Amino acid sequence: VQMYWASEATAVAASKPAFREMKLDLEKMMGVCYCTDEMLQDATFLTGFMGNAFTLAGDRLLTEAVISGDGTGKPTGLLNSGAIVTVDKETDQEAGTLLGANVVKMVARAMPRNRDRLVWLMHPDLEEQLPTLAIHSGEAAKFLWTPEGGLGNFDMQRVLNKPVLLEDCCPAQGSKGDVMLVDPFQYILLTKGTAKQDWSIHVEFLTDQNCFRMVFRCNGGPKVNKPLTIKNSTKARSPFVALAARA
Repeated sequence: VQMYWASEATAVAASKPAFREMKLDLEKMMGVCYCTDEMLQDATFLTGFMGNAFTLAGDRLLTEAVISGDGTGKPTGLLNSGAIVTVDKETDQEAGTLLGANVVKMVARAMPRNRDRLVWLMHPDLEEQLPTLAIHSGEAAKFLWTPEGGLGNFDMQRVLNKPVLLEDCCPAQGSKGDVMLVDPFQYILLTKGTAKQDWSIHVEFLTDQNCFRMVFRCNGGPKVNKPLTIKNSTKARSPFVALAARA
């Protein structure tokens, strides 16, 4: 949709937006666990423990799918999106390292608008490099990392004033996507109700075991399917930016 400068009593060109249809069928995740009758009698907390354990396992499975899912029977992950923009490593950059130049270039490849929504997704193995993240000019250095608390009273550490979320579902250190800069509002996540929990004494009746089961239906995918180019620029930009492999 476009706007124009118009003289009095003159017409302007009409806009005709194009819409892209997305179809997301709900997929199903399921977990099953067995407990003996003795365990249930001797550990009264076990029933509640199962619910919490399944919830944690389901959250981790969904997080992994949102990051790297292939879209077959599960959500399409950020790294498999056609919109992902990959920033190359620096010349002679050592394997597995994260440099100030990397993160500056990654921010530059994000969309200019709504940058207040951007967050870093990083594998926890990179955390020890964050305090030394800087841009060097001669003997001077500009540090790009801010710890929790500090002068800004931040609730989490930040790089270039963007929150850092440490997630071991990201690819291993040095692999493509071990560092990503993403706008989470550009990802669609669908859910169907809440997780359904059931248990049965009949599945393993002869062995005196109880069967606990949890089922959750969901799916997701990026809103955009290709990088975008802004006015007066030839650089591809995206709400999803990944750092290339540094092997």
